[in-house]
Amino acid sequence: MLHPTRLVTLAAVDDHGGVVGAAAALHLTPSAVSQQLRQLEREAGVGLLDRSGRQIRLTEAGARLAARGRTIGREVVLAADDLADWSDADARPVEIATFQTVICQMLAPLMGAGVLRDAGLDLRIVELEGPPALDALHAGRVDVVMTEELLGTAQPHGDRSAPVTRLVVDDRYRVIVPAGWAVDDTSPDRLRADLVARPWIGQVPGSAGGAMLADLERRWSFSARLVHICDEYVSAVALAEAGLGATLAPHLAVPAHVSGAESRTVRFLDGAPDLGMRRVRALCRPSRRPVAAVDRLLQVLAERARVMGLRAQLLGHGESTAPLVDH
Repeated sequence: MLHPTRLVTLAAVDDHGGVVGAAAALHLTPSAVSQQLRQLEREAGVGLLDRSGRQIRLTEAGARLAARGRTIGREVVLAADDLADWSDADARPVEIATFQTVICQMLAPLMGAGVLRDAGLDLRIVELEGPPALDALHAGRVDVVMTEELLGTAQPHGDRSAPVTRLVVDDRYRVIVPAGWAVDDTSPDRLRADLVARPWIGQVPGSAGGAMLADLERRWSFSARLVHICDEYVSAVALAEAGLGATLAPHLAVPAHVSGAESRTVRFLDGAPDLGMRRVRALCRPSRRPVAAVDRLLQVLAERARVMGLRAQLLGHGESTAPLVDH
């Protein structure tokens, strides 16, 4: 008889590119994963792994069993969800996988001010994004994943196990210059004339910030003189604060002490062209029925976004993303 746990392990080997990746995902040692695979092959009576190359590949029989293992893994997560729904789900921390700007500008201030505590929330933050964060969500290791994308570039999710969007925040890009610069943004032509010869702080090629600056260069028909290139928006804004150049950043990426109306270190140029925005989403597993603590967290995050001047929309389970309205 085939052991279901070993089938899940086989699926993990396929999904994570080998024994080491599967071991990390399953919180096992590589030797334990290898032992489970050998036992599964004995149970199946056929070879499941092709070990002839530098990288382990699944045989046709192995691929068929791995597909069954994925189904079993999903059912285990569903079972845990059902148990949590009927037990005291609020008794454990809500676990959220997210990225730097959400942590710095939303979660840390809320936790520091006691807002989450007052809402009866115990939160555990994991700084994780991209495919690893979605893997953690599917495996049930986190309850919420925050993602970001340039509006209009997101690929639709195609399968029923895809995460459900529960919160949407639209975060507009801004042109930011040192406060000491004499820049006239009363008209687009004057603003362009003031900025095209100035030093700029760029983002690494291929990043969203790099794409935004390239779009501005195209609109203004100039080539930015890059004096610094950063990998993080916070770094770029810090250099702008120091008077070293102009930069672009989404509003959420700008620290509160910088973005306030009384900021003495930088200026936001409202006369600059509309550079578009990124969309920040809170994703949950589609199978999970509403859990009160998760719902309260999303409500608090939506309110925080609105206080920061961003557009936010809460969605129920199964709702599609609709156009946002200004708040």
